[in-house]
Amino acid sequence: MTQRRALHFAGRIVVQLSTDMVDRVKEEILPTRFHKQHARPRRWGIDTLDEALRSAGVHSIRRLFRRGSAEAALHGFYVVRFHPGYGVRRLQAALQSRRGVTSASPDFCRSLLASGAGAPVPMQSVLNAVAWPSDVALDSALPRPLVAVIDTGVQIGPLHPVLAQNTEVLRDTVDLLMDLPPSGFDWDSADLSAPDDEPQDEIGHGTHVAAMILGSPQSTFCGVAPRARLLAIRALAPTRRISDGVVSAFGSASNVAAAIDFASSRGAAVINMSFGFPRLSPIERAAITRASQRGCVLVAAIGNSGEDASNLFPSRYPQVIAVGAVDLAGNRLPISQTGSHLHVVAPGDSITSAALNSGFSARSGTSMAAAVVSGVAALMKSVRPQITPVELSELLRQTAHPGTVHNDRVGWGRIDAAAAVQAARG
Repeated sequence: MTQRRALHFAGRIVVQLSTDMVDRVKEEILPTRFHKQHARPRRWGIDTLDEALRSAGVHSIRRLFRRGSAEAALHGFYVVRFHPGYGVRRLQAALQSRRGVTSASPDFCRSLLASGAGAPVPMQSVLNAVAWPSDVALDSALPRPLVAVIDTGVQIGPLHPVLAQNTEVLRDTVDLLMDLPPSGFDWDSADLSAPDDEPQDEIGHGTHVAAMILGSPQSTFCGVAPRARLLAIRALAPTRRISDGVVSAFGSASNVAAAIDFASSRGAAVINMSFGFPRLSPIERAAITRASQRGCVLVAAIGNSGEDASNLFPSRYPQVIAVGAVDLAGNRLPISQTGSHLHVVAPGDSITSAALNSGFSARSGTSMAAAVVSGVAALMKSVRPQITPVELSELLRQTAHPGTVHNDRVGWGRIDAAAAVQAARG
């Protein structure tokens, strides 16, 4: 992933209504995943709110989460689609002035951009570098935690051989068919439609990350937590930069929030997020807060521009373990971003993992480093299922090298998988 200037989707805004206002909504506004089968409401049925929408050319209003959900902080969010020419900031200002509107924000982008790789580094070398506890990782008597990978999906039809044994749940939350791509990009995806259960990876990033975390042992490959179970969620769709044809992937913060909520509601022990972009999103923050309250360990890449990452989300949220990248010798990669919130670092230089067409390839970046940390978190969960996110984060800090003094370049230091797992065991 890499950091670029803040972007949002034109003609799309995320609105949060207060609880009492949600109770007054008259139209049957369905969650996003049902919009294929149902008509698309264009109003809330509340005069004071609908008046603000009247000139915006609204196409649809979609509720992000089910009505009646116990998570009141989540079910008051709606995605409003309108004519792109009206202007997001104009509609935002109109809505924010209305009573009962808690927040109205652009649907900010979340993105990744594959980094170049040098000489391929075998996954076994990564495992050796972090003192991988093979006895724990391969112990069939231990629980198998569910790990959610929110990314570009995974290779399905058929599943990649190293993921076939561990893949348990598949989900696609991309919902961008009606949306223009971010400025300077074209969509390069065959699937931008409503959410479904077919998260086909079209560029290989999600497949690579998932295999690093929980790829089943093969003759030449084994992930960090090879007995964990995979919940693969596609929240980012491929794009191609117009100026030079470089392939990337974008998703909306609301699609990411839906993915996080789906993962936490399904009981994910760990959620890996190898993407990011500037600007806090209220809906994403609400989903992350709820996931953490449910006991999910949230891990995110800190970014690949080499710059300060203080405004890069989701790694900047306090509930998230922000991960930077080093080489096998523990030297910080120049692309790895910095910040006071950087927690730990892990190998992320030219790591070989699964690729599309059931192959293997090398990729570099904090995306790869985050995958290593997510795998270690899954091992810690396997030996102590009830460990809280705060406790797990603290043990990663205590067992990192050097782990005594924090700095903005490498956080508390490089993770030590064996020490972290042993500390979790107590």
